[in-house]
Amino acid sequence: MKKLLSILGAVGIVASSASTVVACGGVKEIPFDSYKDDYSDIGLITDTGKTNDKSFNESGYNAGNNFAKQFKADFKEISVTQPGSLSELSTSYAKSIKSGVNTLILPGFQHQTYVPKISKLMGEHRSAVFLDGDTNGQNNVIGLNYKSDISGFYAGFASIIEFFNLHADENKNAMNTLKLATFGGIANPVAVTPYMAGFLAAIDAFDNLMSSQDTN
Repeated sequence: MKKLLSILGAVGIVASSASTVVACGGVKEIPFDSYKDDYSDIGLITDTGKTNDKSFNESGYNAGNNFAKQFKADFKEISVTQPGSLSELSTSYAKSIKSGVNTLILPGFQHQTYVPKISKLMGEHRSAVFLDGDTNGQNNVIGLNYKSDISGFYAGFASIIEFFNLHADENKNAMNTLKLATFGGIANPVAVTPYMAGFLAAIDAFDNLMSSQDTN
């Protein structure tokens, strides 16, 4: 079992992040308010999800707070808007900016459709960080993409390692009880679907690895 865990632990996957920049829309620009010095003008708009989703909405929220706290120790938390539907999402950008937010964190691909609108509303002085999408070359929106298939592959192997860590004291038949599955909430060619493909590829790679161990 220890040999198996050491083999699995040696599988290192490096997920690359590509940064691009974005600008343009067809809506009226909102007048700029000066940046505050307490970082209270940082806001996050979820991808119609919640900041406790154990996923990108929560990690975006935590990242924004961690960033602000590095500059101001007694900082409480960034402002959060959690729209419950796409129609609410569409109107949340202007509301957030008008409330005094000058920097937006936008986790999730549901924001993709509204990038031109967001860019126009923010104007020249504000900025947004769009996680998991294409900013289409607009210059006031920073886009962060990741290779979701690689992330899925890594998650698959991490799940296998965790299983054997939990069952390390059991007999060798534990390996025969390992079953994995992956589930995506919505088909998406940029994130969800490649992630699931990477997860399944990890299972296939594990099976091949075990087959090679049996023949040695």
